[in-house]
Amino acid sequence: MTTLIAPLDRPFVIIESPYAAQAASSQDAHLVYLRRCLRDSYESGEHPFASHGFYPFFMHDNIPSERRDGIAFGYSFWPYASAIIFYLDYGMSPGMDAAHKRATHQDLVIFQRTIGAN
Repeated sequence: MTTLIAPLDRPFVIIESPYAAQAASSQDAHLVYLRRCLRDSYESGEHPFASHGFYPFFMHDNIPSERRDGIAFGYSFWPYASAIIFYLDYGMSPGMDAAHKRATHQDLVIFQRTIGAN
């Protein structure tokens, strides 16, 4: 049996970017931006993970208990990350601000990046 193993020569990083929005078109733009952020991180030699690009595929962000669970699940990856990277071309959303405060409180490595708006 062959076992596939992901390359471990890349630092595992958490990506933070805006997700929720008032209008569906804004959320669509945020998802395009997230894909660009993930690509930028990958091209920078990192192994990126963005919980807000994963959990909303099967959890309902508009149900408060599921939103809380999704956020908690995302935070469960933080101890394994080399850094928390905030992409700021669309500003710091309330969720990003909470994550930044958490990362600062935990004395984690934080980077801020811009790649240009969509």
